[in-house]
Amino acid sequence: KNELIDPDEARRRAQNIFDRKHADVYAEYQARLLKAGAMDFDDILLNTYKLLNNHLDICNKWQHKFKHIMVDEYQDTNHAQYALIRELTREVPASLIPETSSIPRREDGSLAGASLTVVGDSDQSIYAFRGADIRNITEFERDFPGAEVILLEQNYRSTQNILDAANAVIGNNFDRKAKNLFTQFGSGDEIIGFTGYSAHDEAQFVADRIVEMSHEGVPYSEMAVFYRTNAQTRALEDIFIRSAIPYRIIGGTKFYERAEIK
Repeated sequence: KNELIDPDEARRRAQNIFDRKHADVYAEYQARLLKAGAMDFDDILLNTYKLLNNHLDICNKWQHKFKHIMVDEYQDTNHAQYALIRELTREVPASLIPETSSIPRREDGSLAGASLTVVGDSDQSIYAFRGADIRNITEFERDFPGAEVILLEQNYRSTQNILDAANAVIGNNFDRKAKNLFTQFGSGDEIIGFTGYSAHDEAQFVADRIVEMSHEGVPYSEMAVFYRTNAQTRALEDIFIRSAIPYRIIGGTKFYERAEIK
């Protein structure tokens, strides 16, 4: 559905028994949704696109209604979302507008497309696993010729050492627009890199550093541990408890206080 493929098209594209089985399951799933009078999230995108693409009068109405379209996190959009944006922002020639249409048009009879502003960063594209297509942003200037690109390179959160390290890593990616992140916060402390053999090994390194800093006079209230997902707190909490390090979880619940653990 992210690729605007319906069950019939999925069957036509099937090249082996697995593809055919997936297409059969897809068709059965859609049949059950229809019977229940329901749509999933991807249906909302797919059916809206079909509505606009197959019914010019309806498409023209919404093309006229929206003068400015703004999209945030553009690097996380999928093909269906891209197609919707294209439908709503494209210029419509007079030949494609029904004569009975009452929508105000330009002198030549055409309908101007909406202006489009997107905000995104190809370096932050992490949702390919759920259908996001990075080409939407890397090929944006090709798809929308004449677009003005404004690079937001000043960073207001990090020191230059952190930005330089991030630039050095992401600079290895292919097909990306070069950026030079900078900050007014100065170089800052050097980054310490550590590779643990396990989550508990990593957590022990963090705990040891906290103990060292505490002995150096840094209060616990001035220390913070950042992690990517809540699942990562288990190892940290185990080690903190063993090391008698007081802690609290911000925006979440301690592992041993979660209802399912109790």
